[in-house]
Amino acid sequence: MFRITKETFIQLAAEIHEIFPSEPVSAYYTPYVSGQRTGAKGKLLDHYRYLKTELWKDGILMLSEAQEKNQKRKLDSFGDDAVDDLHAGANLDDGESRLE
Repeated sequence: MFRITKETFIQLAAEIHEIFPSEPVSAYYTPYVSGQRTGAKGKLLDHYRYLKTELWKDGILMLSEAQEKNQKRKLDSFGDDAVDDLHAGANLDDGESRLE
């Protein structure tokens, strides 16, 4: 599993701020605070999420067992008929595909 802790994000944001004092720490990481309506955010977190997605797409990073079950449940609830409809709708009569 590929995970970076909240404490590590806080430390990295502080170190960036030391190097670039005109940059606010909050631009790089703002942790989730219980009771607020906004989650954690910032440039470091955005890039971390992007990187995890790319590693997963390339097959380098595997989903956890719970994530796999959740993804399978979502696909199962989608239904085979809906998938068939998508495939049928993706093909035009002139032989060109809408999905690429």
